[in-house]
Amino acid sequence: MDATNPASVEELVKRIHRELGTIDVLCHATGGAKTAAFLKTDDALWHEMVSVNLTAAFLVARAVLPDMIAKKKGRLVFIGSTASRSGFRYCSAYAASKHGLLGMVRSLALELGEADVTANVIGPGFLDVDATHKAAAEVASRTGRSVDEVLTNYRSFSPQKRLLRPDEVSTTALFLASDAARGINGQCLVLDGGAIVS
Repeated sequence: MDATNPASVEELVKRIHRELGTIDVLCHATGGAKTAAFLKTDDALWHEMVSVNLTAAFLVARAVLPDMIAKKKGRLVFIGSTASRSGFRYCSAYAASKHGLLGMVRSLALELGEADVTANVIGPGFLDVDATHKAAAEVASRTGRSVDEVLTNYRSFSPQKRLLRPDEVSTTALFLASDAARGINGQCLVLDGGAIVS
């Protein structure tokens, strides 16, 4: 599925309805993280970040919400970033798109509360995944530093001096999808070892 294409999103939802039934939970993890200094951020990079990180979330949420509203129960969980809550150098397009995601989710939380549909964002820091290692290699090639130096820098963002494990994000998503998290709505749960505490 191309999550940035409304027709593709609608087709997937129709397929889910045919094969599985109605949708109770959405965990939306589509995203991209390209970076550049602000004055080197061209139109293409800006539009790509907004499309992949924000428009896709809007399209998918819009497609699945009718099921949840009709049942008066549903959980929307979006994978954001620490950049949903804070700005960072050299990633204005990325941070803007992730801030926009949180703004959309906060508005959804207010709009959907009486339907018992919650909407939340998980904001992880750097994860120990292939994409992080690929990004580190790209930064290393541009800056002349070694990949290990770049990864050490990534780890330094966390007071725990480590990259997060993917299962830390998935277990948080499962919690937010559960009835135990029914009262958590419109929030960004930051997973970064304590780097962003306000």
